Amino acid sequence: MSLPPSGLHHERSEGEPVTVGSIRAVGLGKSFPGVEALRGVDLELRRGTVHALVGANGAGKSTLIKIITGYYTGYRGHIEVDGRPVAMTRPAAAMAA
Repeated sequence: MSLPPSGLHHERSEGEPVTVGSIRAVGLGKSFPGVEALRGVDLELRRGTVHALVGANGAGKSTLIKIITGYYTGYRGHIEVDGRPVAMTRPAAAMAA
């Protein structure tokens, strides 16, 4: 799905389009047995801007995206959508946020 210029966009299960102005992650951290995948990551995605997530293999890019999309739970820090805290507990919850 391509994103419209008005912002981050997805369909709710009711079929209503939803536009998100910003997603903010503060102090995200995630550990797995024997490895700390993320520590203290801050990220802000704003409507109308272009973002790239780059880094070496093993830098935590996939882990960060999986936290924001609700695939991973049990992370440290918090996520806000349009300034309100949200709990990304599963991918469906991330889409509903």
